[in-house]
Amino acid sequence: MRNSFVFYSSWWEAIKNLPRDVQGDVLTAIIEYGLYGETTEQLKPIAKAMLAMAKSQIDINNQRFENGKKGGRPKPENNQEGAKQKPNYNQNQTKEEPNNNLINNDNVNVNANEECPPYNSPQGESAPPESNEGDKINYNALMDTFNRMFDGKLPKVTTMTDKRKKAVKARASEHGKEAIMAVFNNVSKSAFLLGHNNQNWSCDFDWIFRPTNFIKILEGNYNGERISKNQQDSEQRKRDSVLAVATTVREAAAKKRKELEAEGVIE
Repeated sequence: MRNSFVFYSSWWEAIKNLPRDVQGDVLTAIIEYGLYGETTEQLKPIAKAMLAMAKSQIDINNQRFENGKKGGRPKPENNQEGAKQKPNYNQNQTKEEPNNNLINNDNVNVNANEECPPYNSPQGESAPPESNEGDKINYNALMDTFNRMFDGKLPKVTTMTDKRKKAVKARASEHGKEAIMAVFNNVSKSAFLLGHNNQNWSCDFDWIFRPTNFIKILEGNYNGERISKNQQDSEQRKRDSVLAVATTVREAAAKKRKELEAEGVIE
């Protein structure tokens, strides 16, 4: 059990617009995992997805903590014939920085055409220089988050093609990486985009990341109920029919009352 753990501000940015009950589930799950290394409750899909984005950084921080408790790297054996390793005083060496963005993945540099395996630097050594900040998108983690959030609701993504990576990178460059989670949250609250419409249509990953669609979702254009003209006409006919029946019943009741009054049955 840990007495404390690091909670990054970007995690809060990603969950602050969620409903209060979902916020509570996500925060509880992150705190439990950060302190105890596990969660005690069966999580909802959104909470599970948000926890998955934070778990990798928590695990990395915990591993660094454990390595620090052990005193770092073991000292090399005394060898009269071997040369001692000289310390690296290169001030230009890029130092490893913590990941404070749910969409980024620490020590993972990905460009639009290639994915590299994670590099975990040994204790006491500096990480290799990082690539451009805009390239730091963990496409596989993004795919897993999408599949968890929309499991059974939208078509599953099985691979991140170059075309998909290019679209994701472009939208992140235009609107910021945080906008991607905001768009996913808006999709999860849109009955229309999830297929609850008379057209038997639902969106998918590629549709979401088209430039105009991404902006519309981000601005909330699909939030709430959206129905077609045919649906509107059908609903209006139903309302007119109910009103007509109610009017007929009311007129019949008034006529019957007058008859009973005329016969002296009621006053």
